[in-house]
Amino acid sequence: MTSMIESVAQHLQDAEIYVLVRKGNESVLQNNPHIRQLYVFDKKAGKVGEMLRLVKEFRRLSLDVVFNCHRFLSSGLLSVLSGAGKVYGFNKNPLSFFYTKKAPHEYRLRLHELDRNHSLLQLRWPEIAKKRGKLYPSAQDVIQIQKYINRPYHILAPASVWFTKQYPASGWAALIERLGTTVVLIGAKSDVDLCEEIKSKSGNTEVVNLAGELSLLQSTALMQTADAVWANDSAPTHMASVIDVETHTIFCSTTPIFGFGPSASKSYSHETKEHLLCRPCGIHGKASCPEGHFKCSQGIF
Repeated sequence: MTSMIESVAQHLQDAEIYVLVRKGNESVLQNNPHIRQLYVFDKKAGKVGEMLRLVKEFRRLSLDVVFNCHRFLSSGLLSVLSGAGKVYGFNKNPLSFFYTKKAPHEYRLRLHELDRNHSLLQLRWPEIAKKRGKLYPSAQDVIQIQKYINRPYHILAPASVWFTKQYPASGWAALIERLGTTVVLIGAKSDVDLCEEIKSKSGNTEVVNLAGELSLLQSTALMQTADAVWANDSAPTHMASVIDVETHTIFCSTTPIFGFGPSASKSYSHETKEHLLCRPCGIHGKASCPEGHFKCSQGIF
């Protein structure tokens, strides 16, 4: 979505851009100079109450246009009830028949999520140029990570919310041995133990575990001077792509055909070389392998 923000800001330099994200994702958009206001949808506070609150806020703004990047009912309701003059979104949303215009949502080879989202902007402005997304670490974020930048290093983001999207710890440890360079492990506080396990198994004394130590934007700042970033099919892949650092994405149960692979100038997707009839088992990861063998995590390197 940051690509959409940059594209609209360049196309209409006096545009007032408002953004809605689910709670937990707002910190990555801090300091963005193009966002007039960032709204947060906190489902845990009560979904119906939150939706009513947001609809009231949006109607107060008298919005000209809403672009809905999601395919789900709640986002469709918020878009349709926003009071906006025009609403654009994907045809797979249950409420898309209320939209002003809709774009097809499909998965096919070499069609990235960036292109799908850009097609929404083209419904309003066919000539609009697609810009690379940007994140905006603060000067303080940059200062905070300076102590870790004293030699060439690779960043590894080994965790995922979903088990079947997460390359096993033993695989990450073996990768660290192959890289033979300083490695920085990043992640949330909940990833500390996983990163410690990987560090221990790697046998590499040049591994620094920063899981739980950095904010999302500090992690982004650290990526800016890395030799490369290695991640699962998850958020760090897209953060690295926005920074345009060399990005390596490891796909286990999912595949690049869904359009969520790396998009940096130097991008590499790594998958199992074995043909598995069960792969992909879904667009999102799963809590466990449905087949019980997790072969999609094997034979990747």
